[in-house]
Amino acid sequence: MLLRPASGHAGVVDQHVEPADAFLEQPGRSRHACVVGHVERDGERLDAGRVQLRDGILAALLVSGADSDGVPEPAQSGRDLVADPLVGPGHQHCLRFAHASSVRATGRDTNTTSVVHRYPDDIDRGVVERYLRHMETRELRCFVAVAEELYFGRAAERLGIAQPPLSRTISQLERRLGVTLLTRTSRKVALTDVGSVLLSEGRGVLAALAAAERRTRQAATSQVGLVLAAKAGTADELLAKLLDAYAAEPGAVPVEILLCEAQQQRGLLLDGQADVALMHLPFDSPAGLDTQDLRTERQVAVLPRAHPLAAQGHARSADAAVLADLPLARWPGPDGVYPDGPGAEIRNLTQLFQLIALGRATAIVPESTCADLRRDLAAVPVVDAPTVTTVIAWPPTSRSQALAALIRVASSS
Repeated sequence: MLLRPASGHAGVVDQHVEPADAFLEQPGRSRHACVVGHVERDGERLDAGRVQLRDGILAALLVSGADSDGVPEPAQSGRDLVADPLVGPGHQHCLRFAHASSVRATGRDTNTTSVVHRYPDDIDRGVVERYLRHMETRELRCFVAVAEELYFGRAAERLGIAQPPLSRTISQLERRLGVTLLTRTSRKVALTDVGSVLLSEGRGVLAALAAAERRTRQAATSQVGLVLAAKAGTADELLAKLLDAYAAEPGAVPVEILLCEAQQQRGLLLDGQADVALMHLPFDSPAGLDTQDLRTERQVAVLPRAHPLAAQGHARSADAAVLADLPLARWPGPDGVYPDGPGAEIRNLTQLFQLIALGRATAIVPESTCADLRRDLAAVPVVDAPTVTTVIAWPPTSRSQALAALIRVASSS
């Protein structure tokens, strides 16, 4: 099949895909056209370094063994159609090239795709080679899906594509980077150490892309306002004072409060769902964010009011940690993983206080958390626990004047 640019859209591979014979039989068409690849029917996108159209010209990357000054070979219907990565509507690349050679073995001979041999003089081969080494966003999305699912079938379903092209994409990404990202057997898929690095970095890249897209759309709609993320049940008094002080400022905009669970504030900021957040150090990770300290406070152990330790004026961390009948509840870490231990896994204070009241757990938390503590619970100061610092955090790339005003008020109040 031959690919043609859609009318008025040079450089775009669009739905206008025609059979090679039909194209060549049109009046005025020379038989010295070249079939450069086969379009599969899955509707997937074209792979990097494959067929490209620009300014109505079909161009090609150098192919090993090709004569750059030779006469183009005539198209041969049914012979030069070699399976290539998939082409999707609207897919395009910026550079004016290319097609990598593909070979198909048959029972009697081996067929190689014909190519347009003339290599344009205005293309720098070094640029081409560097382009082919760069990872594509599509490849990264596919890899992250497989790495998180560790199952090609589920990852393909999640991405809305078939499994064979997903497998080809991962193999191509490994070739592009020159590393092994996944180990595959007939029974399981596992991440290599190198793959774990790319998974961590890739999540950040995709989150940044999502944030850029979301903020760009928000800017286009001229929406005025800020979204502040805070963990439910924490820093209530501080948050109320901050909002009142900011509302009194000239030019203050509406502030929407987005209540979340433990360890979610950073993700909400990085993917653009929130503009600013209240975080608590050392429990929350401020990596990749700008922060301003707001207050520092001590920690307390929360116990059932009838427990013997609740009658004491203070306690030590070791005292709360060795209560056999009340194991310390476990919060998820910055990576979302719970530490080992016998205590219950929790994500919010409602869960925590309910379990403590039932005599199933205890916890060491910032003192401000207990401002409105239920009557059947008691808070005992833990003298050797590290202090907790509440900070206001925001993405360093933000240029919002309203956000700058809010941070200024928070720093001075």
